[in-house]
Amino acid sequence: MAWNEVEAMFAGIGRLLPSGGLLCIYGPFNLEEGRFSSPSNAQFDAILRAQAAHMGIRNFAAVDALAAAQGLELQANYPMPAHNRLLVWRRT
Repeated sequence: MAWNEVEAMFAGIGRLLPSGGLLCIYGPFNLEEGRFSSPSNAQFDAILRAQAAHMGIRNFAAVDALAAAQGLELQANYPMPAHNRLLVWRRT
């Protein structure tokens, strides 16, 4: 998914998610700008980018900023198997 598509998705969530509603996203995220959480995530990112330059593992801070711009507040950031995360936001 291209970044502009991610931005459009969050804009739609901002329009449609009611107050108190939850958004949960599961997957790999870089926890610090440009730093992979594991060698396997770096390899996965390279595979994705080889398929299409706009694909790849997203930076948590950038995704959280999109959520905040739509009135979503991070509620939880759970570590999951295989270096994935479960991110949970609530609409304020």
